[in-house]
Order: sequence, then structure tokens, then C-alpha cells
Amino acid sequence: MRLLNHDAPPPRRLDLRGPARISATVTDQDAAAIYVVPSCPVDILDARVETEKPVICWEPAVSEYHVWEARVYGADAVLIGARCALFDELYELIENLGMKPIIEVRNERDALGAVAQRARLVHVQMSRYPAESLAPGTVTIARPGLPADVVLVPRPAP
Repeated sequence: MRLLNHDAPPPRRLDLRGPARISATVTDQDAAAIYVVPSCPVDILDARVETEKPVICWEPAVSEYHVWEARVYGADAVLIGARCALFDELYELIENLGMKPIIEVRNERDALGAVAQRARLVHVQMSRYPAESLAPGTVTIARPGLPADVVLVPRPAP
């Protein structure tokens, strides 16, 4: 399985600090990264060849297979749930493959727990918050207890 890693394109630098936006449109000039909710892994590859921006696999990984698949098809970052049973293993595998783990949390308690387990990119699962308080491309939850070096990954723009 490790041989597949050598065939994958090298990861791109993912920087989501500041007013960074994530978009599904590869032609979005203002986007810092492109997200893909893959119906099949080739969707990741299609986005990868269409843009120089980092590509995020926005389907939460639940097994090592999902992580390897995302890497082989060229993802630069992978979403994993803070409550995933294999959180530690998947987090370490994602980093070892040169990608960035983005931790999906549902509340501040999850966020603090993920950060305690070394997470540095945190996405808040938006369905838990009133839609009118969340503009695309922004995160409006409070940051109490989160270290300054933790980046709240913005809601993807359609």
C-alpha cells in the first residue's frame, strides 16, 4: 500500500489563516483552497489537475482506506471527526502522508478535546448553529480556551 504514496502528487501548502475562503469552484480566484465532496475519488484528482490551490477532501475519513484513497488521488488535506473511533490513528496517518488533518467538531467541548490531542486546523460543523449567524467563508463561534495557533477553518463557500 505504501507504494501508492510515491505515485501521488506532492502535497501543496494549505494556509487558511486570516480571511481565507474555501470554495467548490476551482476558478474562484479569491479562494485559498478548493474543497471536494467526492462521489468517487476521481473527483479529487479532477480538482487537483484543474487548480494550483490546495484540495481538501471534505468527506470525513472514517478508516485508513479513506485516508490512503484521498492521498493517492491528490488531496492536500482530509477532514476527520473529533469523535471518530480511530481519531489518533487517522490523524497520525494523514500527517505521515504529508497532508493536513482538519478536525470537524460539533461544539466547543469537541474543539477543546481535539486541540488537546494536537489538532491545529478545526472546522465547526455548521448545522449546529443558526444559519443566519454564519456567512459563507466565515466562522463565528467563540474561541474561549483555544490557543492562538489553532485555525478555525471557514465554512466552504458554495
